[in-house]
Amino acid sequence: MDECEVLAKAVIEHVIPGSRMKFHLEQAHGNYDFDLLYPDGRLAAVEVTAAKDERIEGTVAAILNKRKGGSFVPRHHCRNDWIVHPTLEARINSIRRHIDSYLAEVEAEGKNCFSAYRDLPESPAARRLVEDLQIEVGNVFKWKTPGIGILLPGQGTVSNPREVDRAVLQEAQKQDNHRKLWETGYPEKHLFVCIDSRFYAPWYAINKGKPSGLPMLLPKEVDIVWASASTRSSGLYALWRAERDRPWNVLEPVRVT
Repeated sequence: MDECEVLAKAVIEHVIPGSRMKFHLEQAHGNYDFDLLYPDGRLAAVEVTAAKDERIEGTVAAILNKRKGGSFVPRHHCRNDWIVHPTLEARINSIRRHIDSYLAEVEAEGKNCFSAYRDLPESPAARRLVEDLQIEVGNVFKWKTPGIGILLPGQGTVSNPREVDRAVLQEAQKQDNHRKLWETGYPEKHLFVCIDSRFYAPWYAINKGKPSGLPMLLPKEVDIVWASASTRSSGLYALWRAERDRPWNVLEPVRVT
């Protein structure tokens, strides 16, 4: 089982005392993930999926690519070490090639920090960083080895519960997910959605624990949907559950070790 499947089994068996999640080993044949056996003998099907933002995943993978130096760039033109914050649209290879000389221009203006939201009108060097490299914030920072650190892109801190709805519905509407559930023939079908911590908008919203209150308009192949995401406490997972055409029910966080 992968990480999301382990989580789904632990969570559902915890929330439904006496239940048992039986994993299907034949995943290569396109089967759904679990049979859910209720204590009274009823059976349900459970498909597990991960909600991710491919744009975020691609940018993060490019930053962390060890073959290209990972998140650290040596400096030759800058006098100081720096940390910089790219946007999600940033081209990381371009940053690796040009960030050193661009930051040297910022230093030539007498700055030890810059922000796209503050300095663009008065700083040609900051404007070039934003327009050419999609770097929105930078600060002088002391590293053990001289260089420039590329941080993972920021995604804001505004909680919008509809982000959880959108992320889960996107998974529920994927053809592969509802095909697997529909083919089971079971009268009750569950979709368990793990929200990746790098998919920040829904991850942040689910941790706030305040759903939109709107009904979940699930496709006919999904009767019950679960959404779970790690919290800032190690081993603890936020958990929401909804039936088709009903709003989310926020459950107690579950600890998974």
